[in-house]
Amino acid sequence: DLIVANCSQNAQKIISSIKTASKDGASLIVLPQLCITGSTCGDLFFQSSLQSNALDALNQIAEQTSGVSALIFVGLPFAYKNSLYNCARAIHCGKILAFIPQVYPSLKQRSYFSTFDTSLPVEQIQIPNVADTIYFGTNIIFEDPQDSCFCISAEVGNDLFTVLPPSTNHCANGATINVNLSSLSEIAERKNYRRLTVSAYSNKVSCAY
Repeated sequence: DLIVANCSQNAQKIISSIKTASKDGASLIVLPQLCITGSTCGDLFFQSSLQSNALDALNQIAEQTSGVSALIFVGLPFAYKNSLYNCARAIHCGKILAFIPQVYPSLKQRSYFSTFDTSLPVEQIQIPNVADTIYFGTNIIFEDPQDSCFCISAEVGNDLFTVLPPSTNHCANGATINVNLSSLSEIAERKNYRRLTVSAYSNKVSCAY
């Protein structure tokens, strides 16, 4: 349960969820898209104060989950080079590893978020209050150094429902698990449609989804 635009409170709930999942033995934890802000902020997404609070909350989540060995994905908005992206953030052992932008925002999301060109190379960027360099881009695969079969890529929400999901290219380049940070409203039969879509796609690319 999230509170729209209350990044601090949402961060505490996210941290609690991560710790619970870790205690249950999870090696991979995936939270919804835009879970730090809530996905229904509307025009508030454009406010620099919300964007800044979201980054502060992300740092808070990373710091307070430093003892968690699972690979964690959380979602939040990120302003970069005059564009606002709906991003997945990868965290491991308290370190923010990468920002992965959504490639194809839904029609409604395009009022707030930019599309991303997957042909662009992965960049190394800095964010406020974080000393480490962070990767930014879509062509990123995370590999467990102790298990080469545990190779993970990420995409966001509507990316799966497009003609050529970004994860198709990830699978062709060695990903064995794809994660999707999603937050779809529940309407009649959507649960079955989502399950059918994910199952069919997983079979097509021979990869866990």
